[in-house]
Order: sequence, then C-alpha cells, then structure tokens
Amino acid sequence: MKKIETTVLVADLAGTAVFAAEGAITAMQSGLDLLGVMVLSFVVALGGGVIRDLLIGATPPQCRARLALSGDRVPRGLARFHFS
Repeated sequence: MKKIETTVLVADLAGTAVFAAEGAITAMQSGLDLLGVMVLSFVVALGGGVIRDLLIGATPPQCRARLALSGDRVPRGLARFHFS
C-alpha cells in the first residue's frame, strides 16, 4: 500500500470508531439495552460513512467495497457498553 492510502485507511477507521462510540453513548443515555446499543452503534457508524461517500460521489460506498470495515463496529459497541 502506498503511504497516502494507509493514512486514509487509518483516518477512515478512526472516524468509524468515533461514530460507533457516539452511537453507543447516545443509546446508553437513552436507556436502551445491549441490542439497542449495538444496533444504534452500527447504524450511526455505517450511516456516517455512507453519507460521506455519497456526498463525495464515491460509488459503491466503502462499506460495500471493503466489507472488513463493517466488522469493526460490533466489537466497539460491545466494548463501550461493557466499560460504561
């Protein structure tokens, strides 16, 4: 991988982590159970990336092009729920 591609991937993963954590925090403040936290965490993290890709004209969105990015949202939500 080129250095710029690695930098963009790291920034994308960091942004996904932040959105997943924000979704989990919002769900916990609303009093949702573990399933609600997981669903909201996943939807917020995935939705932020899809909206970004659609606004810049990148098709298909990165969540479809690189399925590995979708798998990191669930552990982040679980960790946020467990350590709160």
